[in-house]
Amino acid sequence: MCSACYFISSAQRSEPVTTWNFEDRVAASIKEVNATVNGSFSVTGHTASEATVELFISGNSPDIRSRKWSDDEIKQELERSFTIIVKIEGGQLLVVANPKTNRPQFSLSIKISVPKQISDVSATALNGNLTAKNIIGEVKVEATNGDMKLDGISGNVDAKVVLGYQGVNSNNDAQLTVSMDLVKDYVKLSNNTGNATLTLPSNIGYNINIKADNITTTGLKDFKGNNEHNKLLAGAIGNGGPLVEIRASQQANLTFK
Repeated sequence: MCSACYFISSAQRSEPVTTWNFEDRVAASIKEVNATVNGSFSVTGHTASEATVELFISGNSPDIRSRKWSDDEIKQELERSFTIIVKIEGGQLLVVANPKTNRPQFSLSIKISVPKQISDVSATALNGNLTAKNIIGEVKVEATNGDMKLDGISGNVDAKVVLGYQGVNSNNDAQLTVSMDLVKDYVKLSNNTGNATLTLPSNIGYNINIKADNITTTGLKDFKGNNEHNKLLAGAIGNGGPLVEIRASQQANLTFK
């Protein structure tokens, strides 16, 4: 009998199956995060100097979830069914987690923790949710068939949520939610399958260009421009400033804090 076996539920396993730890000196060299994940992905900036990458799994079918798996069996299945790369090279933290087969037995989730003052985060999540928190720098991210949430971002953002193929993980009503602490030059949001919600610092000028099926605003002041039937909002706040661009197939919500 296996004394270290356990079930893999449909929910994410609470403990990572693999963790990569990068000590202070190595983590301090990270200037960019570049991630491509078939599954859920999150990146969090912190004030500490170390960096970690954690890999979580969940079962994709009742048969997989009903049997017990040993650590060796999980490792063998991951090696058989996925290409997983985690490395730091030339100041870039590269993370790749993609299936080798059309029907892997596990779903993956990657969680990254890095020093918050990095220059660039570029990430793509397919068939999973994408989150980023407490990042100072450029954030360029895309989620296919999943929700996206960005919080505590200072810098520029280019974020897209798209509807991919109509598979078991497709999401016809995905949500894109972004909260900015500081906008450097632009915030560009696009969601072709649901709502887009953006929260911005108040008492700052912006150039606004928003198109959606319905537009709502909270705390909008000193705006000059066009507001066409709550479907187009284009103009300037104050004397203008960083570009705020939103495209949403359903509702666009703009709030000032």
